[in-house]
Amino acid sequence: MQAHVTAAPDADPVSAIAALLAQHAIDHTRHWHVAVRTIAEARAQVPQLTVGLLKTVAFAITGTPRVALVAVACDAQVDYRQLAHALACSRRALRLLSPAQVTAELGFEVGGVGPFPITPDLEVLVDAAIAPGTRVKVGGGCATLTIELLLADLLRLAGVRVAAVARPGTLTVESA
Repeated sequence: MQAHVTAAPDADPVSAIAALLAQHAIDHTRHWHVAVRTIAEARAQVPQLTVGLLKTVAFAITGTPRVALVAVACDAQVDYRQLAHALACSRRALRLLSPAQVTAELGFEVGGVGPFPITPDLEVLVDAAIAPGTRVKVGGGCATLTIELLLADLLRLAGVRVAAVARPGTLTVESA
């Protein structure tokens, strides 16, 4: 298996995300809170931030340097077959990055991964079941920051695209 070679951003992810949002004049709200690393922790410690929350999962594509950040509703599960189709690779080539890899290779803190193309080689996919007019909350680079913004604004960022990547029948985020 070939190692992926995604470089962590020059700046820390929080700063890189802030710069990306400022560069594109994207209106957003930053919610600072206690550290949470899982959806269960978020529900227990900052339940108000779980409404409209998307989780972002990082995948490597074996044999390539490609890494994809995949955002789905927090209760949804990624459909590997659909994801492979969206990334034009085989299902067997998809590898979930470990928490250590997410930190070392992407620079994100566990619990703070967000669907932001903070390096040019990151591919970002957002599940098609989430309506563009929806206000969503996503990881802000560290476990103590959640960013709230319109999905339509997130989709304006270069490298972010929409694809059906959640398992059928799993929960979706509804428009507010």
